[in-house]
Amino acid sequence: MLYCQQVFSQRQFLPEKETPRRSQINIPLPNRNRMVIGYNSWGELNVHGNIDSLLHLFLTDYHQLNDTVKKARENQTIRYRIESNGHRTLSFAFRPTQDEPYQFVGNDLQQSDGEADTLIVEKKIQTSNRHGLPGDLRFYLIFNSLDELKTLTGTLNERIEKARKLAASHPKKDLFKPRYQSYINLDSTARYPILAADYWKLGKIIQPGVGVGITKNQFYTALLGDVGLVPGRSRVGLRIGWHEYFFFDNQPDGNFTIHRNSFLNAGLLFFRPWRLTSELPASSSRGSLVVGYLVRNRGDYFADNTWRLAVGMTALQRLRIEPELYWNGFFKQVYPGVRLNVSF
Repeated sequence: MLYCQQVFSQRQFLPEKETPRRSQINIPLPNRNRMVIGYNSWGELNVHGNIDSLLHLFLTDYHQLNDTVKKARENQTIRYRIESNGHRTLSFAFRPTQDEPYQFVGNDLQQSDGEADTLIVEKKIQTSNRHGLPGDLRFYLIFNSLDELKTLTGTLNERIEKARKLAASHPKKDLFKPRYQSYINLDSTARYPILAADYWKLGKIIQPGVGVGITKNQFYTALLGDVGLVPGRSRVGLRIGWHEYFFFDNQPDGNFTIHRNSFLNAGLLFFRPWRLTSELPASSSRGSLVVGYLVRNRGDYFADNTWRLAVGMTALQRLRIEPELYWNGFFKQVYPGVRLNVSF
């Protein structure tokens, strides 16, 4: 798919709509044009990534349209899909024409960046990846006008070859293996020209925190220590943790006693559909489902052999609400609780 997005940073990963994160190559072009390639593996890119040929095919089909269709409006988005059987589809979408902004640089008058034309070409392929990636190859291109696109045809494969050489220079990872995803930036101003990670790398999240809760009409504070394990691109991870509960008991002499109770917890973490950052695993989770067992009992707040079930719901980035159920033995004496957690 050849796609152009209106505005994005030269060093920012380009999200692909309804598509999990995969490898990309960011290639600056003359006159502030730009191309971004989205692909599953270098093996597929090597076989199907002849962008010069794809652009030549697009221009051939495009010129068969009449001028009324091609020049109906400015600020157009053109979508061009090539199916695996060779059938091709070309469609148009138009944005309202915007005012033409100008800016002064010193004493020079320059036209500012406005809405650029967008081209989307998607090539469907047979993919063998096991990471839930789409069966296509996409070239994301943004250009000032279609006339400039014509001058780029015949020169883009050379730039992909430069990216291939840069990928081969990675000191620690063989980026040509399908197990790796990478972001390669040919922009000379990029601080990190290559970012790479294993699709199925086991990521760890260490998440300490504090909480305040209520159960059986008793308030308590908590110290939380959780570790999450996330296998690569999965949206479900494992979570284990140790939670300390502190109950404060007022004494007749005006002092108070602290009763510490401890729960060992294990359960699942649920992440948002697709990560759009360089982090593995994803830093933003939707929530969790954990079961805990009382391993230290002080005071009369919990009976021996107490279990807890908690459903964590992420309210803000570091704020989580956990409705709870406690019971003894085999679901005896069930009673509710709720806790508000803040992670560090």
